[in-house]
Amino acid sequence: MGLRSGAFISCYYLCFFVLVAAEVRLHYGRCHGPSTRGLCLPSDECSAELSYHQAADECYHLVCCLMKPQAYSQLTEDYCRIEPVPRIASGVMTNIHEFPWMAMLLYSHDGKHFEPKCGGSLIDKKWIVTAAHCVSAPGNGQAPPPLLRVRLGEWDTRLKSNRIHEYSIARTIVHEEYLPSEHTTGSDLYKFSNDIALLQLGESVNYTEFVQPVCLPYLPTGIATRIDAYANNYLTISGWGRTSDQSLELSPVKVKALVSGWTMIDCKKHYADVGPGQMCAGGSRLSGQAASCQGDSGGPVIDDNQLVGIISLGKYRCGSLTGPIVFTRVDHYVTWLEKTIKANA
Repeated sequence: MGLRSGAFISCYYLCFFVLVAAEVRLHYGRCHGPSTRGLCLPSDECSAELSYHQAADECYHLVCCLMKPQAYSQLTEDYCRIEPVPRIASGVMTNIHEFPWMAMLLYSHDGKHFEPKCGGSLIDKKWIVTAAHCVSAPGNGQAPPPLLRVRLGEWDTRLKSNRIHEYSIARTIVHEEYLPSEHTTGSDLYKFSNDIALLQLGESVNYTEFVQPVCLPYLPTGIATRIDAYANNYLTISGWGRTSDQSLELSPVKVKALVSGWTMIDCKKHYADVGPGQMCAGGSRLSGQAASCQGDSGGPVIDDNQLVGIISLGKYRCGSLTGPIVFTRVDHYVTWLEKTIKANA
């Protein structure tokens, strides 16, 4: 089909008008500010929405025009007013902005060489929640390296970045009913019940694009039981754990995976001693969702933007589709968390 001459004439005048009307803006090159890159521009072209930094060596008689950095609220409660955004994943690398509450726990014998072994979640300016077994000695005569520091803002351990910050630990508070050494009988699930602990950081965290708190689960009133609140729900786990049973190396990049919650009845078929402060998830042949791997311990289990679980333990091998792993149910411990933080503020 041929092009009609009228259409050609209309396009000609329209395109000519757009080209003439468009404002031509000269590009004078790029420059570097204190923490970000910018454009070399005349000062009158650096609009009110932009800040500018004088960089005479780079821009000569021009200014280095930089975007104003985004300001982030330093109030923890502000981050739980944001509309939840589902984060659905299935055993893949995260992007750099995902799970900004994720903490890497660092252990060392000498205070110089640190090794990551567990994860945790930032829930307030000075508080990390993790699994109790990540901060307590196993009680079998072994002397593992002590937990000394917490790293926030980490994504890829192979890269150095100014978004990463490390904090000393001022205080460790393990749940008072976590008593594995006193429970000499019963299953490991019973011995390691109440697997939850708080870490108080030596200084307050500055919330940024890469470091933000996660919300504790909302506890609605008037509900008789929440025992199966997460059954058949998709939940997301994340961490730097092993990605397979055949590998001893931890993932250098923060990874995430999708798991689904189990009913308490189905969970008890695999773990008879599972208690109200625990739940099962993952390891389902029907959904093809594998269990988490060693190194993910203490890390978060997320529903939307709420911390609903802490990775605890399991009897199935890493990545198994045979059975689930056990998480500490955070909603069971919200009162304990809030009271403990308030008492130690």
